[in-house]
Formats: sequence, C-alpha cells, structure tokens
Amino acid sequence: MPESSDLELVPLQWNGLPGLLAPRLAKGGSARARTIGTLAVVLFFAAWQLAGSISAGSALFISSPGRVVQAGLQLVRTGELWVDFRTTVVSYLLGLALSIGVGIPLGVLLGWYRTLEAVLEPYIAALMAAPRIIFFPLIIIWLGTGRPSIVFVVFLMSVFDVLVNTSTGVRQLDATLIRAAHSFGASSRQIFTTLALPASVPYIVTGLRLAAGTGLIGVVVGELWIGQAGIGVMLTTAGQRLRAADIYFGVFVLIAIGLTVSAVLERVERRFQSWRS
Repeated sequence: MPESSDLELVPLQWNGLPGLLAPRLAKGGSARARTIGTLAVVLFFAAWQLAGSISAGSALFISSPGRVVQAGLQLVRTGELWVDFRTTVVSYLLGLALSIGVGIPLGVLLGWYRTLEAVLEPYIAALMAAPRIIFFPLIIIWLGTGRPSIVFVVFLMSVFDVLVNTSTGVRQLDATLIRAAHSFGASSRQIFTTLALPASVPYIVTGLRLAAGTGLIGVVVGELWIGQAGIGVMLTTAGQRLRAADIYFGVFVLIAIGLTVSAVLERVERRFQSWRS
C-alpha cells in the first residue's frame, strides 16, 4: 500500500456532477503506472498471439500479431502502404487546418459579440444536432469523389469542436476583470487582446484535441464512402478480400496517426497550462 504522503484526493466527475473522492498516485506513481500500462499491452498481444495460434480459422477472423506484422511488411514492400498513408494524412491535416482556420476566428467572434452569436446560434445548433453523415451525398454532388470531398468531410466533422470551445473560452472571461480594466481606461480592443484571447487559449487547445479525434473519424468515413485512395479504401478492399490481417494493420496505422497528433496537441496544451484561470 502506498503511504499517505504519496496520495492526493481528487474529485471524480460523472455527467458533470461531483462524485466520490478517490485516491490517485502523485508524481511518484507515474512511472509505476506507465510500467503497468506497458505490461498490460504486452500481455494483450501475447494472449492475442496465443489465441491466433491455437484457434481454427483464426487467420480469417481474429488473425494474430505475427500475421499483422507480415501483412504490414508486404504492404510496405509493394508500396501500397505509402500511397494510402500519404493520401490519408494529407487529407486529414488539410481538413484539420481548415477547421482551425475557420473555427478559431469564428469562435472568437461568437464569444465576443453576443448579437452575432444570437444570429448564428440556431444554425450552429442545428448542424451540431444533425448526423453530419447525411450531407455526404451533397458533398459528392458539390465536390465529386476526389480529395476536396475528403478534406471537406474532415472539416465538417471537426470544425464545431474548435468553434464551440473557442467561443466558450472567450465567454468565460470574468466580468469583474472587464469592469476593472475599463475603470483603468483600457479600451475594448486592449481588453480583447490582453485578457480575452489569453484566457481562451486553453479552451482552444482542448477544442483542437477533440477536433483531432473527430477529424480522424471523418477522414476514414469519407474514404470509405467516396475515397479513391487512403487507409479507408485499403480497409474496404481488405474486407472485400477477407484479409483480416490487412484490416488490423490499417487500424493500427490509424491509431498511430491519432496518437501522434494527440501527443503533439497535449504538449501544446501543457505549454499553455499556466494560462488557465
């Protein structure tokens, strides 16, 4: 049992409500947690390999880590992987960049100008409530089945995460600070640039992390529907040919992309951690 000095109490959250208090290991327990997590992953793959070795028909249904690695090496040797990987990553990053370029400025404007928020809020709420997959037939009509359609799908899936979090961050600025700044003669522009924007940065970064996940979903779904190349197309082809190992390998490639982007954004979030109010 860890000593009491190694523990800190943190409130659990459930649906936004404060829950019970639970012990959590402090800094000294982070290395131990990483070790446990690594062992859990190793045991999972060992059990998977064992199940794939002894189960009849495993190559078709569950495959095995060994077969997945072999499938990946084959895709690398033939050059198929690089083409699909590059197609997916470029479409994903372009769509994510577009959502950032639109979501952050529009979110700042919505958070700062309440009249503009009142005008656009019904449309934003309607688009967020609707399953965005229903717009795919229209996207095909508008943009065809090439990369522009995939990029727009990524944008459509991720832009609202950036927009809503940005506007929320701007609106969270303490009214007392605004009144105090006005009392010292600060203009609205000065308040906006020195108080509102810095205070909203942590919210913006959180929105980017959410957008990175939904954008990855968007690029895969877009390629499954209307793509001509990419990891999503590779998964579809492998499924049609009953090549389970190729499917698992494609899934792991997508996980690697998501983890990489998430790690980068997590570092950015830590960089601005001190800006949180």
